[in-house]
Order: sequence, then C-alpha cells, then structure tokens
Amino acid sequence: MSVASLFLILLILALPVCLALTLAVYFIYRFFYNKHLTKAVTSEVKLRKWLPPFAVILISLFIFISASAAVAFLLYGYKFNTSTGSMSYNDSVLQITEKDGKYYVTSNDGILKESQSQFGDTVVNTYMNRSEVFITVDIKDEKDVAYFVVNEDGHEMKIEYKKKDDLTFLNPVPIYITLQDESESIEMTLYDWDDNSIGTVKVN
Repeated sequence: MSVASLFLILLILALPVCLALTLAVYFIYRFFYNKHLTKAVTSEVKLRKWLPPFAVILISLFIFISASAAVAFLLYGYKFNTSTGSMSYNDSVLQITEKDGKYYVTSNDGILKESQSQFGDTVVNTYMNRSEVFITVDIKDEKDVAYFVVNEDGHEMKIEYKKKDDLTFLNPVPIYITLQDESESIEMTLYDWDDNSIGTVKVN
C-alpha cells in the first residue's frame, strides 16, 4: 500500500470523529442558544443576535475536516525516525520522494552510498550519507517476514510493519535513521513469524 493510500484512509477514518465532535458542538451550542432565545423573548432589553444552530454545524464540520486534513498532510510528509521512536519532518540532506509505491532517494551534499541485499524474495535497499540512513524493505510475500530489529550501537528497536492477520500493510516498508556520528554501527535483522532470523544487513 502506498503512502498516498494511507493518507486517504486516515482522512476517511477521521470523518466519524469529525461528525461526533460536530454533534457535540451542536448540542452544547443549541442548549445555550435556546436559553439566549428565551431570554431575548422575555426580556425587554435587546440582545445580540446569535448564529442559528444549522450554521454552527456547517462551520464546525468545516473546521474539523480542515484540521483533520492538515494533520493527515503533516503525517504524510513525515517519516519514521528509529533513533528516537518519533516522527521527523523530511527536510533532511537525504531527499526522499515516493511515487506509486516506489522510493527515490537523492542527497543534497552529493554523498550517497547505495546497497542492496536479498533474502529469498525480500529485497532490502539502503541509502546513506554522513548523517542519515534510509532503508526500504520490499517484501514480496508477507508470510515470509514478520518484523525487523534495528541495532544502533547496541541499542535495539523492533519494528513490526504489520500483524499476522492484517490484510493491508505498507510495502515497501520505509525506515529512516539519523546517525549520531559517522562511525555509528547499524545493523538490521529480518525475522520470520517463528522469531527465526532470516538475515542481517550491515548498514554502517
């Protein structure tokens, strides 16, 4: 599944949340609107006119959907950083673009080391400069590979790209790593569903 597809799915999943928030705003607003209307009718003092509840629904729905689209867009432009377990924006020296499920990598500083390893039908591509590493794991059959373990100078991080019974998953799987220094040792080991090592890629 491409990143663009995940972007669309995120928007679709956000719609029920937007509707629920809009209804909550509507009922709260209607409660105070009715109180205001009653006060306006019974009081001789002229009160400021409020927006009708229907207009509040439209405004709230627009705001929540726009906010969801903005968040989804930001997530679309972010990439996973295995060093911190957080997300970092793609403004790095490595320029990574994705189109139709394929990743294209260039480097602003002109330094780019590329390598490829293959384990059965699974292909691992690595791209590296002085401070960054980008890895794609192209899994032809998801029954072969269960997860990866990235070892950065003795610190291990397990990356599960899918659950065993999931029908959808990101393929190829992108992994982004920020190097602490040029001599940092990085290895990635692939495991099957029985926790057996399939193979190890020495990145740096």
